[in-house]
Amino acid sequence: MNNDLLSIAVKYAKEAASQGGYPFGAVVTNDGKIIGDSRRRTITFGALNHAEINAIINACENTKKNDLTGCVIYSSCQPCELCMGAIKWIGIREVHYAMDMADAKSAGLEEVFAPDFARITEHKILNEDLIAFMKKWYDAKV
Repeated sequence: MNNDLLSIAVKYAKEAASQGGYPFGAVVTNDGKIIGDSRRRTITFGALNHAEINAIINACENTKKNDLTGCVIYSSCQPCELCMGAIKWIGIREVHYAMDMADAKSAGLEEVFAPDFARITEHKILNEDLIAFMKKWYDAKV
């Protein structure tokens, strides 16, 4: 772990808060160098506008890649379920954070975490045309 990189994520969290956003920041690194950060997006609001997601998007734009295997993410706070899903999906397997969810809740940030009681109803409606389209699209990509 690199404390300097974690300090940068914390700095970006403080910057976001000072500009009217939520107090979260993150950086994605490769070989100890920052390749993506959360700075340019965390001052606006939205359910998907999380520091880790923004840092991942920025890293993908900067590297022109959709796979960040081998990279590390540093975050001001333990990533939520949404962000952990994105982190796993993009190939990052190492996460460092300055405070965990218990710390964040004790600081009064409980509303930013998905409620445990949230229930989702899912329905699959089969669409053969879409399956055929997706198969054709994927076959053309590989």
